[in-house]
Amino acid sequence: MKIASTVSLSSGDIAELLPTPVIYLLGFAALDDTAAAAMLAHADFDALITDRVPSGGLLRAWSQARKREVIVLVRQPLGRSGCFTSRTDGAIHVFFGKDRTPIGRAFEAAERIYSRDLIARTAAALVATAGRKAAAAETVLVVGAGIVGLMTALHLVDLGYQVEVAEASADPRGEPDWLSLGCTHGGANARMFSLTECDNYQDRDAAPGELLHGYLRKRVSEFGWLIGRPDGYSAEDEAWIEDSLAMPVWLAERYNDDIFALNHESLVYWRELIAERPGLFEGVEFCEPLLRVASTGPYHAKQVKRQKRVGSYLNELDPAAVAAAYPSLADGVRNSEIEGGIEVTGFTVNVHGFTRRLIDHLEERGVRFRWEARARRIVNENGLVTGISMDGGILRSNHYFLSPGVYGGELLKGTASGGKVHGVLGAWMSIPNLGPRLNHALKIAREGHIACSGNIIPARSPEGRDILIFGSGFGYLGRDPGNIDPAELEALYLSMEDYLAVMFPEAFRQALADGSLRQSRKYCIRPWTASSLGMFDIQPAEAGLLVVAAGHNTGGFSQSTAIARATTDAFQGRPHPMHIVYHPRRFEAFWLGRDGTERDEASPSSTFAMPMAQAVA
Repeated sequence: MKIASTVSLSSGDIAELLPTPVIYLLGFAALDDTAAAAMLAHADFDALITDRVPSGGLLRAWSQARKREVIVLVRQPLGRSGCFTSRTDGAIHVFFGKDRTPIGRAFEAAERIYSRDLIARTAAALVATAGRKAAAAETVLVVGAGIVGLMTALHLVDLGYQVEVAEASADPRGEPDWLSLGCTHGGANARMFSLTECDNYQDRDAAPGELLHGYLRKRVSEFGWLIGRPDGYSAEDEAWIEDSLAMPVWLAERYNDDIFALNHESLVYWRELIAERPGLFEGVEFCEPLLRVASTGPYHAKQVKRQKRVGSYLNELDPAAVAAAYPSLADGVRNSEIEGGIEVTGFTVNVHGFTRRLIDHLEERGVRFRWEARARRIVNENGLVTGISMDGGILRSNHYFLSPGVYGGELLKGTASGGKVHGVLGAWMSIPNLGPRLNHALKIAREGHIACSGNIIPARSPEGRDILIFGSGFGYLGRDPGNIDPAELEALYLSMEDYLAVMFPEAFRQALADGSLRQSRKYCIRPWTASSLGMFDIQPAEAGLLVVAAGHNTGGFSQSTAIARATTDAFQGRPHPMHIVYHPRRFEAFWLGRDGTERDEASPSSTFAMPMAQAVA
């Protein structure tokens, strides 16, 4: 978004908008409406910060030239905090109190209006169309048998749909090579639900240390996120990084509020599933709640505040209390790796056992699985989806649900989701869970290290031994999930080993000596978007709808139950918050200014004196 201002901004306001520059316009007030509108349009400004309401004629001319609604933030000496909005003359007006309301809050109010209205219109129209066809729509083709596809298939079956699942990989119950499997069935046998999963790392409270803006320009070995070979990144990857770097803190916080609301919804459905189908959770090391531990006092204090705000906080423990309540963590406390603990809402499972039980259950209920069946492209005729082209033919259904993870680039071409999902690597390793046994999963934060955050989850090895699975790391790969630099991956593994050595020294020594530590090394490639928002893309089909659910970064497991509800709501003609929150064009339409409309390349046909412009951020 390109922002102009006719008023001086405080350092706090400028910090709220970083890294987006604000251009201060000198002499703007001296221009007549025609010249002012032409100047704003000519310079491609999307928003104006001012202390007086521009005339309707100026706003209409500016909006028409930009071919989109523009945003006007009017700073006034209001006696109370908060924002007041209106919509007229092709502009969203936000009135906010000087010295009482951060400018990020004012932009947030505009984003709410813009996203809810502009983006919701297309989704609402498609959902309404599906609702009129719902009586005849009985079949659904699910593409992707990861956790999101499987949980959606389960909910569809519960509602009486006939479901078929197509998966590119082999049946995971046959124990194929983990490298041949996707994110759910490959990698390690552990997943976690928490109310802060899937969060946006540009949020100032999300990650230890600096924001993601710094991480995406540094190698993993330099405490950054780049884990690919330097010559393996494409121009498309660079554009994705640039989009991600354009995210201001206030918008990341706004997105996180939406993400956490969906997590709360998902938890309700997870609780229902646990109560109604306890058999799915037998023998999968289900445990709750979670314990968050931090290596520094300031970060611990920040997390206490955040967990309370999210509604996840249960109890706070000082280091001595952590060692007393969790004896297996006494070494971590003694070695100053734990400066505080927070018990929070959440649970963990051994996901491989859980999904195998789920596949068995779905087959018993009549779901047909096609293994090693790769979906190649979406078949469209006259603007309607009529099938999915597979190796060997076209599969047709009333509805379609696609959740291809990071490997669906070709399949999603031509959709609003196309090109937006990139790969971020997460690494895994395990050690024995020696006595005193750790019975609750950990979320760890370790500032100043490559493996600066992660999860440690109690599990069972294939041989039936008690183990702890440690997952950590964020390694950006781009569109090519095979673009892994072995030296950078090794740097991540070594940092993880360093943490285990000080937290669980005896177990680490044993795993190192018997070779199981190195043998346990794995990784998975998580689907990520530049906005860190998941995507929920709705398209019309010949007899129903096609839904794409993708890019949930670390939250596919956590949010799978809400994704399933959002999907069936769409198929049955009902709106769901996810249809707006995860619309694939939400970030680009509002903040990046890519509204999908054709623009006149010619400059506005008027002459004016360009006022002086000065960048203030």
